[in-house]
Amino acid sequence: MPKRKRTTKPRGFQLEPSEPSPVEQGAPLNAPPPPAPDPAAELAAAQQDMAEQFPDVPPPPPPKAEPGPDQGADAGEDVEDLAEELGQLDVAADLSEEEIADFFQLLFALIADKRGRHWELPDRSAARIGRWGHRVLERHPELLQWLAKNLPELVFGILLAVEVGQRYAEDRRLKKQPQEIVV
Repeated sequence: MPKRKRTTKPRGFQLEPSEPSPVEQGAPLNAPPPPAPDPAAELAAAQQDMAEQFPDVPPPPPPKAEPGPDQGADAGEDVEDLAEELGQLDVAADLSEEEIADFFQLLFALIADKRGRHWELPDRSAARIGRWGHRVLERHPELLQWLAKNLPELVFGILLAVEVGQRYAEDRRLKKQPQEIVV
């Protein structure tokens, strides 16, 4: 079998032969990069271009200054609203096995985003949790009223446990690292 001749391609940034290099144009070797364009000016220019190209379309409304749920609004109010809704649910009519399964799948997916993919809940496991969770809630409908009443305390306890757990894990990790001796 004959050997093929190996061809090499140029690597890196290549200037076109007709284009002079920055040094040939008179720029010093260690010149600072050109200043970044102003984002507000670029936005205004883009809006002007859109207005010229599409004169019949009205411009979008300016963004509202009101804080949204992720822009500084009090998350505690959202938790209280959720607690009130939970207290008014009729479990047999309002929560299906699939909804409970979806809730736990979402919960585990949120944990998996931080801890790793091994925390994702498989569909089969979620369905099992949904089926048994629905049975428990049908037998004990007072659990939702209890949850609605005690949700702020539960959220506080969970957040506190998570924060302490993270610091404990960091302590253990730091103990395993070799210590530097400063003289």
